[in-house]
Amino acid sequence: MALFLVLVLLCFTGISDVVAKPALDCAALLLLKSSITNDPIGFLTSWNKTNVNCCRGWKGVRCNKTTSRVIHLMLSNGQLSGTLHESVGSLSSLEKLDLSYNHLTGAIPSTVTKLSRLRLLDLAYNYGFQGSIPSSIGGLSSLKRIRLQSNKLTGSVPSSFGLLSSLVYAELDDNSLAGQIPNAFTRNLSNLALLDLAKNKLTGLPLNLRRLARLGILYLSSNPLTFDTIQGLSTLPFLGELHLDNCGLQGPIPPWLATLKLRDSDDFLTSMLSLSSNSISGPIPRTISSLSSVEILRLSSNKFSGAIPSSMGSMLSLKQLSLENNQLSGEIPGSLVNLDLLRWFNVSNNKLSGQIPQGGAFSTFDASCFAGNPGLCGKPLPSC
Repeated sequence: MALFLVLVLLCFTGISDVVAKPALDCAALLLLKSSITNDPIGFLTSWNKTNVNCCRGWKGVRCNKTTSRVIHLMLSNGQLSGTLHESVGSLSSLEKLDLSYNHLTGAIPSTVTKLSRLRLLDLAYNYGFQGSIPSSIGGLSSLKRIRLQSNKLTGSVPSSFGLLSSLVYAELDDNSLAGQIPNAFTRNLSNLALLDLAKNKLTGLPLNLRRLARLGILYLSSNPLTFDTIQGLSTLPFLGELHLDNCGLQGPIPPWLATLKLRDSDDFLTSMLSLSSNSISGPIPRTISSLSSVEILRLSSNKFSGAIPSSMGSMLSLKQLSLENNQLSGEIPGSLVNLDLLRWFNVSNNKLSGQIPQGGAFSTFDASCFAGNPGLCGKPLPSC
């Protein structure tokens, strides 16, 4: 049937290469449609053999005006069920492929990695793509953004991922990807700015991440990690946001964490370190103040004990400080009054005592920010 469709179109249009390639594109799209098992809203009704020119009136299809080759295939939110046919790999001029927010299942065909002009690959939120990311994914030499999140992908992140030299955004979160990120991952990702690997089963990072020179936002939350297996983070030349929530991290904060080069930039307007919902224990180290450019610091829901270090009063960029649900004791350091930019502060459910510092941003925090510390007193709590 597939060959029949191709032959029909070629006979209809002639055998000139200029004409044949657009016809092959249309035939490939009909094959794609044939793998769709349910189209409840008639999203692909316009794709039919009556209107044989797919560049005219086929929903979601855009062609180059000069060559008549298909360059965009945008089928997001179509309520489509079925699989992605391997004929997608014959759309050799394709620059954007968006099949997100559908109900597609099955494997990602390896033929998709033949699309050397592809700049956007978006298969996100189908909740059904399964199997491994194709090992030849590095063949997408023009790719700038890949969105595969919220599917059922398994296996490891392919080493060839490191060949995607044009890649800026990589969103692979909410899958079942497992194992260590391979060393080759960092080979040539010099343009990568955002990497989202959250909600997977990944166990560690390469020891050397220096080649990720533009990485600004890194999501690693909800992966089974240890401080030892992510020590490579200390080699990053720059980072705007680091999310390590709910990773099962245990033990004290290691010294290398205070050496992270966290800061904002023109591209990423917030500097953040989030370590909430782990099992980190011991005191908050005084060296945490070395992260002087951090604007949002989240250490909530851990097992921190001891005093809040007074050195945190020198973190003048802080806008949010979350320390709730720990075992911190002693007084809240008066030096925190110096944090003029602080807009969110929460130390509830600890073992703190003594007078709450007065003045500065502390005059704006309500009683809920200090609740669950029977030994605390002073505004906004009852006086001492």
